[in-house]
Amino acid sequence: MYLRFSKKGVPSASYTEVPNTPVTPPAPVPASFDEGSAYRIKNVNSGLYMQVADAKAENGANVQQWGTDSTAVHDIWKFFSAGDGGTYILDVAGKKSDNGTNIDIYQYNGGTNQQFMLTQNDDGSYKIRTKISGENSLIEVIEASSVSGANIQEWEINGANCQDWILELATDSGCVMDETLMYTFENVNSGMVMDIENGSMTDSTNVRQWDSNGYDCQKWVLKSFGSGNYYWIHSAQDENYVLKANGSTNGSNISISPYSTKDSSQLFRFTKNLDGTYSITTRASKDKCLVETDSASKENGANIQQWKNNGNACQKWNMITEKKPESVKTVKGDVNNDGQYTIADIVLLQKWLLAVPSTTLENWKAADLDENNSLDVFDLCLMRQLLIK
Repeated sequence: MYLRFSKKGVPSASYTEVPNTPVTPPAPVPASFDEGSAYRIKNVNSGLYMQVADAKAENGANVQQWGTDSTAVHDIWKFFSAGDGGTYILDVAGKKSDNGTNIDIYQYNGGTNQQFMLTQNDDGSYKIRTKISGENSLIEVIEASSVSGANIQEWEINGANCQDWILELATDSGCVMDETLMYTFENVNSGMVMDIENGSMTDSTNVRQWDSNGYDCQKWVLKSFGSGNYYWIHSAQDENYVLKANGSTNGSNISISPYSTKDSSQLFRFTKNLDGTYSITTRASKDKCLVETDSASKENGANIQQWKNNGNACQKWNMITEKKPESVKTVKGDVNNDGQYTIADIVLLQKWLLAVPSTTLENWKAADLDENNSLDVFDLCLMRQLLIK
């Protein structure tokens, strides 16, 4: 805008004149975020949070504003780059740019109606611009409502603070995994799989990447912790051993350890990425680090460790699955594995403990009656007691 003079040499502040050439407003500057970072999104006007109505995980589920608590996960949103440096995923219903168009959730399809640009305001809050409108419309709360359940919609920029949002960093809540399957974890960057070094089932054996060979030391089964989408990751070779993160900081090693219900460093979360791969978060880092291949190596034997999320493909894993073999019920004391427990099993264990040549136990775990992952004379005494009963 330009000042206009009513008389030559005398300025007037009574009105302004539109220039002959329209002034083009500067392009919005997109804010940047860590790939896959998670936030709760609070409306500046109402103080309520953007959430999926009724926690429905289905196409077309509505988005509204509501209060939050520490257990809610349907008001946590993850940001992924759309590839052009500043737009992020949600869904504008019907791919429309009209005022009042509804906001819902939908399976990812890469459409521009699922892409958004966040720009930061001077006070630290953000505007969420819809790409379908050319970044000219924003996500807002309908009619500047401060009521729980008020709808979230698209509207052209009008300066109202119901169009401004505060981002609160949240912990990624992870996803539910299928415990009936057996998993092979293939690193996206290297194409190699997670492997227990030399198949050695002992405490603190290192975990590395290796060419896939189909051995059980490269296969894993999951057991739910029961809350928070945390899992123990058991080795298919010996389910008495699980993965463990040996520390809370960048570079902490991943190894195997005897399964324990009292060691939270053995717990992990899985998060599904937009490309169908998964990230694996460690509880030992308080959910701040991901399981990765050291230095994005593509070499056999490269170490598996944890590191904060950096968006590198070495932190992503393909889940190769197969049906978990049906477990065969073990008969206590049946070390010769003939399906029954008799005096012959006691004799066999006694010979094994005495190191009689050529003595082998077909199922040594059946004799581990004190459940300490080893066999000794105490197990022999318990076997004798079991036979008397």
